[in-house]
Amino acid sequence: MMENNNELLDVYGEDGMETGEVLPKSEIHKNGILHKSVQIWLLNDAGQLLMQQRALSKKLDPGRWTVTGGHVASEEESKLAAVRELYEEMGIEKDPEELLYLGSVRNTAYVSDDFTENEILDVYITATFVTPEEIPENNEVMATKYFSVVELENQYASLNPDFVVRAEAFSLVKEYIYGPGQN
Repeated sequence: MMENNNELLDVYGEDGMETGEVLPKSEIHKNGILHKSVQIWLLNDAGQLLMQQRALSKKLDPGRWTVTGGHVASEEESKLAAVRELYEEMGIEKDPEELLYLGSVRNTAYVSDDFTENEILDVYITATFVTPEEIPENNEVMATKYFSVVELENQYASLNPDFVVRAEAFSLVKEYIYGPGQN
């Protein structure tokens, strides 16, 4: 799906509550305004996580390995946005009840003078049985690959610039996989 910078997003206050204001995504990013996004982790039966390498044409993190995700449009429920993003980016269809909500974290990333990501990130996980070869080519993702939790921990710990690190979100995933206090 082509990126829509005129997509309308709800504005959130520092208390994490909607303000009632709605702005275009381009204005949200230009001014670093707090908004809601989703992140969907895909877990196979071997305990590996399916990651995507973002297309080089993407403004945020081009060519880097990351997790499926995107913005929650105005008046869209978070879980429905997660289902939509999963299909748009990976071609994977899921019913909303197949996604397990792990929690929310704050994410802020300065990209350029006209692009700052400032979001409340709702984190989900779901089972998947697809192989990377089954993921259709599209303008958002140039490759997919499964990584073990340990492999991702090593990439993140080494600060490998090819990987996008959202440590708080990854901690939620590890806690889900290993159990509370075991990550």
